[in-house]
Amino acid sequence: MFVWYVHGGSEHVLNGCIVGWAVPFQKMPVSEGYQVPFARAIRQAVQIPTAAVGLITRAQHAQELIEQQDADLVLLARELLRDPFWALRAATILGAPIRCPIQYERAWISKRIQLNTESCSDQ
Repeated sequence: MFVWYVHGGSEHVLNGCIVGWAVPFQKMPVSEGYQVPFARAIRQAVQIPTAAVGLITRAQHAQELIEQQDADLVLLARELLRDPFWALRAATILGAPIRCPIQYERAWISKRIQLNTESCSDQ
């Protein structure tokens, strides 16, 4: 999968490394980050931005992939379907400041305790 995008006035191509599952009889071992080695290999060999995929569910794991330069971007799919608040939880776990958009204040307050964040009215 290749994605074309523009950043800072320049055009870029991002390689989202998804390997396998092209035929129904193919069996791939599935574990946390099982597609990451492909992203890492392409990033190092071709030196183009890559996105890591493949059962990435933990905030720390996603952060490590970026810090260790295994990929330039982490793509989440099923985990965001399972937990639509994943990004907020990840930010809390990693200690990133979270600010609530004003239009979400009423919804945010009900989640404040679960997410350990401040509401808009606390800012």
